[in-house]
Amino acid sequence: MTTISTALQAVSAIWLHPAAVFTELKQRKHWSWLPFLLVMMLPALVGALYFDRVDWSWYQQNFVLPALQGLTPADKEIALEFSSRATYLWSSLSSVLIGGILVAACYGFYLSKMTQLDEENIQGFGDWFGLCWWTFLPTLVASAIGLLLLLIGDNQQSPNMVLAPLSIANLLQLSTEQPWFNLASSVSLTTLWTALLQYKGVRAWTTLKPLISWVIVLTPYVVLFGIWAALV
Repeated sequence: MTTISTALQAVSAIWLHPAAVFTELKQRKHWSWLPFLLVMMLPALVGALYFDRVDWSWYQQNFVLPALQGLTPADKEIALEFSSRATYLWSSLSSVLIGGILVAACYGFYLSKMTQLDEENIQGFGDWFGLCWWTFLPTLVASAIGLLLLLIGDNQQSPNMVLAPLSIANLLQLSTEQPWFNLASSVSLTTLWTALLQYKGVRAWTTLKPLISWVIVLTPYVVLFGIWAALV
């Protein structure tokens, strides 16, 4: 039997015993600070290190200039002035810090409403918001891989390889010119892992049946990626 009496033990156990962790978290109201810090800090660190180390001339030539095709020379020059190393570094940090909080808030609000299908459910928005940070922990695996690549690689690695090493785009080696690149960059193995943890959380905190739990968990993904795919 898995013993979970601290937030650190919960983080250690969630990889192999997620159901036990979520069952314990139902009674623990103030443990989410630890996964929040981990999910915020490690990806932000990897992003900051990448844009601090990357060969900026090489990056501009391969990733900035291709995105500016179609602009007039004058507009391209203005765009390049704003495409500095510092701009991309702060953009990366804000996408992790602000984006992560917004995603957790939206999904937590969604779960707090949808799980009201269970009349016995007493978990509110704050509880589901906190649960989201536990389900985001798989992103640490991708960040750890990215950090390793930064330590052993050179300063001319593609951003997708370092910042999203487990994305479908990176695993299939899609180029930035391909129409499905952005969508495939947003879907990764950690996305599936996170969805599984969200299912485990809903099952542990409610009496909803498995099929209903899966529908609740997967609907936002199907809607978001479905609309995105339709627009490609």
